[in-house]
Amino acid sequence: MPSYKVLTDSDVQQLLSMKDVVEEAFKSKAANALVSPPRFHVDTQKGSLVFTAGAEVECSLGIDIHCIHNLAMNRFYTDNMIIFWLNKLLE
Repeated sequence: MPSYKVLTDSDVQQLLSMKDVVEEAFKSKAANALVSPPRFHVDTQKGSLVFTAGAEVECSLGIDIHCIHNLAMNRFYTDNMIIFWLNKLLE
């Protein structure tokens, strides 16, 4: 069974800078190596699920799922989960 590691926001910030991530995304997009389909929404009166998926075909793929709870009177609470695979784990 494969193992996995749970990373916190601070773990990720120590590994990558936002500047580097954005630059790499633009390079991948220019090389037609970035797959980023439109977001998919499931909306109800109680809240929404928003799915964002994407891949850098030579490197990784992932999905971000947001659960947006409509509490009352236009107050919202959001949970999210990001799942990310590196190609070395997919081989």
